[in-house]
Amino acid sequence: MESEGIPVIAYGPSVLLRKAFISGCKDFIREPVDADEFYFRIVKNLPAECKTLHWGGLEITGNSLSGQNKKIPITYQQFLILKLMINNRNVPIPREAFQYMLWGKIKDSSRDIDMNISIIRKRILEFKGIPLDIETVRGFGYMITESPCG
Repeated sequence: MESEGIPVIAYGPSVLLRKAFISGCKDFIREPVDADEFYFRIVKNLPAECKTLHWGGLEITGNSLSGQNKKIPITYQQFLILKLMINNRNVPIPREAFQYMLWGKIKDSSRDIDMNISIIRKRILEFKGIPLDIETVRGFGYMITESPCG
């Protein structure tokens, strides 16, 4: 079952599982719903075009940066960080927004976001000629300042 190209995922007690799949649902989540399971089931069922980004001549997926006949691994968290920044170009994004997106909560004094941004920058530098446009907004967060051509 799809609604305008978006897969339908049902949830509820186990007794509804059979009925949900017979009705054409793509997936089923049993109650009680776990936030992580819910999130990853949604990601798993998204169409491929929703899982791939293009930026500066790079193809970015949930596990790699590709371009110039190279494929460099990244984590899914790094993909989500890039996706948030690319979809919000020229908008400073606070560290807390990244934390909430990744973990559903704010982690006090966590350097996880800063470390992931550092790794992303190093991975992008492995591609020659790709401008590095991830800007640090001191005391606030990060942003991609423009959309590189590619």
